[in-house]
Amino acid sequence: YETCEMLLLKLGELKPKSILEQSQKFYRHTDLFLRLSVYTGQFENAARAAKSLETELDRYRVYIHKSKLVSIQYYLTYVYLGVGDLKNALKSINKTMLVKTDLRMDLQSFARLLNFIIHFELGNADQLEHLYKSTYAFFKNKDKLYKFESIAMKLILKLSKLPPEKEMKRVFLEIKTDLDRISEDPFEKPAFEYFDLISWLESRIEGIDLGKLVRQKI
Repeated sequence: YETCEMLLLKLGELKPKSILEQSQKFYRHTDLFLRLSVYTGQFENAARAAKSLETELDRYRVYIHKSKLVSIQYYLTYVYLGVGDLKNALKSINKTMLVKTDLRMDLQSFARLLNFIIHFELGNADQLEHLYKSTYAFFKNKDKLYKFESIAMKLILKLSKLPPEKEMKRVFLEIKTDLDRISEDPFEKPAFEYFDLISWLESRIEGIDLGKLVRQKI
């Protein structure tokens, strides 16, 4: 992570010679910066830069491939969720899912999971059942699911029924146990990198800030 931070600084110092080079620098720097912030639990640091990054994203949007737009917008959503800024998280996830492309289906799948979690956190009870059905339909069309995704769908189904608080904690513990069992599976590793669902569950179970939990694990 320290090496990555050092190289990001060097990348930031490069002087692009054209608008195309500027857009390339912006995408590569922003995507790595957001992912590094997410992986290290530095959500607050990234959130402070988020508005500026979104302004630049609008500026360079026409020069950036749709697959790259999905990635930046997804990790911006993750950052907003990480600091509890659910209003901007919802705006960002809607932008993510509006990008029409057959690429980055991995992130598009996890965008559906984040979308459900954001609505759950917002208390939008009237939308949860519909979101479960639309997410299930999206996952059903995939050629192959991570076990992670199957377990996530189990969580979404249970939460869509809005169990009472005491039962909800049991659901969180049950899903966390299921995820712990597959966390060392090499095939499942990318899924855990796209979204650290275990830490989100722990934050709900223990009432601890998500960023703090992630930082404790590094």
